[in-house]
Amino acid sequence: MTRSSLFSVTRTRLPDLLLVALLALLIIPILVHDSWTQAAQQTNDHLKNNANIALVNRGRYIVEDVAVCSQCHTPRNSAGDLERGQWLEGAPLWLLPAQPMGDWPLQAPRIAGSPGGSDADMIRLLTTVA
Repeated sequence: MTRSSLFSVTRTRLPDLLLVALLALLIIPILVHDSWTQAAQQTNDHLKNNANIALVNRGRYIVEDVAVCSQCHTPRNSAGDLERGQWLEGAPLWLLPAQPMGDWPLQAPRIAGSPGGSDADMIRLLTTVA
């Protein structure tokens, strides 16, 4: 009697991506609850005198609370905590597909200090990844 591996079944790219997305949706809230709530509560002293504080706070809310960008774009230490000194500087991805995929990225890119854009630019970026 032979035993077949769970991953020996050939699958198309779409089911792999859906499986990864489902796992991410189930695992991320458990892993990141404390770290992203702490990040959202931190304030930078140099922003207190900024004339555009409402706009900056809106951006911070989107990045830290809605999109939770830090979970993929910030490296972690050996304990699994976010490295605050390298906030949004890019990090190796912790969730990879079950089968190798040629165009799957191995690292989330650096997004700290990225140029700003209009609301339409950001909507296009977050909905089409282009």
